[in-house]
Amino acid sequence: MTCDLNRAVLCDLDDTLFDHAGATRDALAHVRTLSAELGRWTLDEFDRRHRITLETLHLEVLAGKWTIEDARIERFRRLLAEAGVDERRPAVLEDLSWGYRGAYEHAWRLVPGALALVGAIKDAGTRLAIVTNNVVREQRLKIERGGLAPFVDVLVTSEEFGATKPDPGIVHHALARVNAVAANAVMFGDSLTTDIEAGRRAGVRVVWFNRFGAISNDPSLAEVRSLEDPQTLALLTA
Repeated sequence: MTCDLNRAVLCDLDDTLFDHAGATRDALAHVRTLSAELGRWTLDEFDRRHRITLETLHLEVLAGKWTIEDARIERFRRLLAEAGVDERRPAVLEDLSWGYRGAYEHAWRLVPGALALVGAIKDAGTRLAIVTNNVVREQRLKIERGGLAPFVDVLVTSEEFGATKPDPGIVHHALARVNAVAANAVMFGDSLTTDIEAGRRAGVRVVWFNRFGAISNDPSLAEVRSLEDPQTLALLTA
């Protein structure tokens, strides 16, 4: 019987509750002041190139090929190579890496409306699980510094589980951790290919956070564009 089971929201973290894109852009603006070569790109172009390189290396971090710190150094080595500089000096690469990291952490903030939303989810008697393709240490820091910790029942990371979204197994694992089943849960996130696809494969109702105004070819997909919109809470706790 399902009467003893919980209702649950399974929520992505980066660019759903935590403003990763904004903090990244601020950090890249700082890095442009540290490197004349990287500063030749516009911030938009630097952001675009960085995002591609970051996504490639992030998957390799999750696969255990790199530590986060080594991958960050490699990221800036590759970006400098794209800018026409074959930089091999460890001190130069480390300065860029740690310059970026310091500025990134300094710029950490939540997506507008995130704190009020998670508080309202808890007030509605719904369990909240963060389900994220990242490492435990990094995501726990974001949750704690963002003030989300009192509202999060469970943190499920791909590092801990051993597979990434859209693998439905990580969703089933999160459901078990909060004592819920697919029929009583909703998956909420910004990525169609990871968050929404994982939820669908697991048989969970999905709500897409279309924060940046992307286009979906699926008219049946429930979509919100702001965490501050009352419809967001209504969809997540329906």
